[in-house]
Amino acid sequence: MGSQNENAFEGIAPESLSPQAEYGQPSEYPSYDVFINHRGPDVKKTPADELYRHLSAFNLRVFLDQKELQTGDFLPAAIQHALATCKIHVAIFSPRYAESPWCLAELSFMLKTGAKIITVFYDVQPFHSRYINSGPYAYAFKDFKNKNRIDLRIVEKWKDDLHRVSFISGLVLDTSKDDKDVLLRSIVDRVVEETKGEVLEVAKHPVGLEDALQAFQNTILKSDHEQSSYEKVVGIVGMGGYGKTALAKKIYNKRKFSEIVCKLRDFNGVR
Repeated sequence: MGSQNENAFEGIAPESLSPQAEYGQPSEYPSYDVFINHRGPDVKKTPADELYRHLSAFNLRVFLDQKELQTGDFLPAAIQHALATCKIHVAIFSPRYAESPWCLAELSFMLKTGAKIITVFYDVQPFHSRYINSGPYAYAFKDFKNKNRIDLRIVEKWKDDLHRVSFISGLVLDTSKDDKDVLLRSIVDRVVEETKGEVLEVAKHPVGLEDALQAFQNTILKSDHEQSSYEKVVGIVGMGGYGKTALAKKIYNKRKFSEIVCKLRDFNGVR
C-alpha cells in the first residue's frame, strides 16, 4: 500500500478490511491470483514493481495497488475483494512496514482467508516480527499507542499477527550483500509453483534429456531473453522416437524458471 493511499484511508483501515464487511456486489471488482502486500515507500520502486511485472508475464492477475486501483474505486471494497479472491499472498516485510496501518490490516485479513502466504523479509529478519518490542517495528507500535488513534485491541491483534507470520518459512534479503535478482526469481518460482502446479508426465528413464534441455536454455531461451520480449513460436522437429515430445514436456514443466508460457501441440501425422 503506497503512502498516498495510506493518507487517504487514515483512521478507517482496521475496521474496513474485515471478512464481515460487505461493499456492493463482488462482480464490481476483478478477482486476482496474487496479492502483493508491501509498504510502498520502502519497496514500491524495486521488488514490488518488478515482482508485479514478472508475475504478470505468466498470465497471472496480480494486485499491486498503484497498478490496479482505478479512479472511482471504493478503495476498501476493491482491496478487500482482491484479498479475498487471491490464491496466494506475498507479504514483503521491510524496515518501516509496521508504520502502515493498511499493511497491518491487510496482513490480518490475509491470515483470516486461509490462503497461502509467501513471506519476504526485505532488510529485516523474521525475528524482528517475532520480538516486536525490541526491533525496527517497536517505534511504530509505540506510536500507535501514544497517539491513541486506533483501538488498542486492534493494535495488539496486529502484533499477534506479525508474531504468527514470523514462523512461516520465508525468503530473506539483505540488500547490503544479497542479490535482489536472485530473491526476485525465488519469489516468482514459489508463486508460479503454487498457482500453476500442473506437471506433465515425462518418460521415466529419458536418455540425454537433461543435456537437450540445458542446450535449449543456453541457446533459444537465452537469446530470446536478450533480444526481445515479444511472443515466439519454437518448433522442435526430428525423426520419430528421438524424444521431441519428452523435451517439449520437460520445457513446459520448467516454465516456472523463465518468463515463458508454453502451449504444446503435437503435429505428429500432419503433412
